[in-house]
Amino acid sequence: MLLTLSKFSGENVLEETAIGIWNQYPEFIETISGLYDIIWNTSLFNQLKDHENK
Repeated sequence: MLLTLSKFSGENVLEETAIGIWNQYPEFIETISGLYDIIWNTSLFNQLKDHENK
């Protein structure tokens, strides 16, 4: 799993702040994948997007 993190300015990524973290531990990957699925497949993701657009 490759995790990427960066700061944003509006909708633009600030490239100079981008970092990547490579992880090969199956337990960690399963946990993060499960959290991603929960956020993506529930209304939480849409609530966060709606809040940002206000």
